[in-house]
Amino acid sequence: GITDFDDVINEIKHLDYLYCNQRYEDMKLFISSLTGKYAKETFVWNSTHTVPSQTHDQSYDAASDFLYCIAAEILAKKGIIIDNNNKIQF
Repeated sequence: GITDFDDVINEIKHLDYLYCNQRYEDMKLFISSLTGKYAKETFVWNSTHTVPSQTHDQSYDAASDFLYCIAAEILAKKGIIIDNNNKIQF
């Protein structure tokens, strides 16, 4: 299920750290742990993103996009919307 916004931001930072330091095996394990933590969201994500990642870059991009969607969902539930120009609306 959805956790706190700060937790998701920390997960994004951790994913970035693993990717930037080329710790790809650790990144793969971290992404796997996210799919367990966000089981319902992963199911929905995978139903619309049907092509599996083939490279580390693709895995990172997909996981990053997924986490940003989780963060956006948390903000939306709090009534905070980010428009296409990255402006926050309350």
